[in-house]
Amino acid sequence: MKTKMIHRNADNEGFFDYHIALQPKGTNALKLEKMKKMLLDVIQTELTPQQRFCVVGHLMYGMKQKDIASELGISCSTVSRHIAAGKRKLKLAAKHFESAA
Repeated sequence: MKTKMIHRNADNEGFFDYHIALQPKGTNALKLEKMKKMLLDVIQTELTPQQRFCVVGHLMYGMKQKDIASELGISCSTVSRHIAAGKRKLKLAAKHFESAA
């Protein structure tokens, strides 16, 4: 089985910057910037390498699940499970971030 890793880089940052740019500026801008950094950190440290590849490929780069499955040499249903698990981890981190703020 091939293992690929996706590291945080300028392209990943741009994805979040685009969505934050759509938000109003002001006091929320600082909170959104902190949320962006926290989510990037969770992607880098809390997701397994396969979850990271599936989540980043599908959500950030718009890859189809079948293309991700082919790239990793796994089934589409496994890709779907990796994406779901990654989303759960990101949602949980965002929930903790909101409750701490």
